[in-house]
Amino acid sequence: MELALFYFTCVVLLVSVGSFSLCLSTFIVTRRKIYGLAAVAFLSYFFDVVVVFQDYYLFSGSFHEIADAYYVGQPFGLLVTGLGVLASIWLIVCVALDIRHPAWLIAPCVAFCLASAAVWGMLPPGNVRLFAFVTMREAFLLWSLAVFLARTAVSSDAFRSRMRRRIPFFAVGALLVVGVVVENVLTMFVVPSDGLLTGLVAILPERNIVENVLLLWCAAWIWAECYRVLSIHFRQPPVMSEQRGLEAIHAGIDLYAEKLRLTGREKDVLLLVLQGKDNQNIASELQLSPSTVKVHVHNILKKANRGNRQELISDFMANS
Repeated sequence: MELALFYFTCVVLLVSVGSFSLCLSTFIVTRRKIYGLAAVAFLSYFFDVVVVFQDYYLFSGSFHEIADAYYVGQPFGLLVTGLGVLASIWLIVCVALDIRHPAWLIAPCVAFCLASAAVWGMLPPGNVRLFAFVTMREAFLLWSLAVFLARTAVSSDAFRSRMRRRIPFFAVGALLVVGVVVENVLTMFVVPSDGLLTGLVAILPERNIVENVLLLWCAAWIWAECYRVLSIHFRQPPVMSEQRGLEAIHAGIDLYAEKLRLTGREKDVLLLVLQGKDNQNIASELQLSPSTVKVHVHNILKKANRGNRQELISDFMANS
């Protein structure tokens, strides 16, 4: 049992640092903030698990001498690493929903820190304090998901259409978050505390197996997303006329056009600009005069706040 838990934790560590590297690589290629924030989340979780390993090493062989079975060796360290994970996830939600107000970006993270510190400082030592402390994470995750779903419900058709294919990810993720709470209840209130310190392994409350599974689920999903994106950017610069480039354009142009508030004709022109066509070819294909196409391109660049076509293409790839 102890050996299996050791290797399982090694897998979690490897997946965490591997996901960090993959997300960072995808961010460097695409400049999409979501992947940069995901990299921070996975790196923070890596150190979150390392904190547990540190306690396991420091107190190895002395668990039976600990009076409190629900011991947490590094509450401040877990608060910091937990904040790194949760703040990154919340900022991903904000980027996806185009939330930019500083209060919305900062206030939830500050509230998480203050609430966690208040619970640990004000409640008496014991399983109730520990449960409230560690369950702050799941409360934050469920709240973030609720905000995302509520805002998505009133968003544009294009955005809702893109989110539908992510329903399995959110559904399984929500179930696993609930599972984390259930495991906490079982280990802290149902199983006798003296039973936790018997047998081959001492079960620390810092270690939650369902939470590790949630990490693996998120990693599997982000790996698939990164593979899809990096396959489009395999050649540099991206060749938009190729099949995969066209798939990327059609997948994101509705949302991008809506974000810039483009007219229907400007959207048609943008579609061809992204394929690398010049004004003359665009004019021929859309049966417009070159001067009219030039005006449309100028308006698109102005709305996107970009100076030339290459900057426009880069902005589209980063935000579509």
